[in-house]
Amino acid sequence: MNEINELKEINEKKIIQIIETLAYNIPRKKIFNAIHFEREYQQEKIKIARWQEHKSLPEFLLIIEAELEEAKKAWIKGGTDRNSLGHEILQIAAVCVAALEELSGEQLSMLTAISLNSKADKSFGSVIQEDMP
Repeated sequence: MNEINELKEINEKKIIQIIETLAYNIPRKKIFNAIHFEREYQQEKIKIARWQEHKSLPEFLLIIEAELEEAKKAWIKGGTDRNSLGHEILQIAAVCVAALEELSGEQLSMLTAISLNSKADKSFGSVIQEDMP
């Protein structure tokens, strides 16, 4: 009887962990999906406008700074749709992703290793690593 109670307690703990994990990850997955789709939109916009696709990290910093200024204006003026504060922040995130895409495989691996080895980011890094392709 004692073993059955122990199994029930273990199963209850596992169920609680699964529910907590899902509750934590579902909103984040929606955010990552939104960033992904905005990044795809930006990529198409670059192709249509025939802009220079590859930029240096300092050039990306300037673009991020410009996007941040747009976010500030959206906050002050109360922008809507693609000009809303939330969407401006989404655009900043997508530009940051584009900047990271410019890193070499070795540089990106190094950044990932730093994040995964950091004590503060250990649990966060493992979630990202498992969820990302």
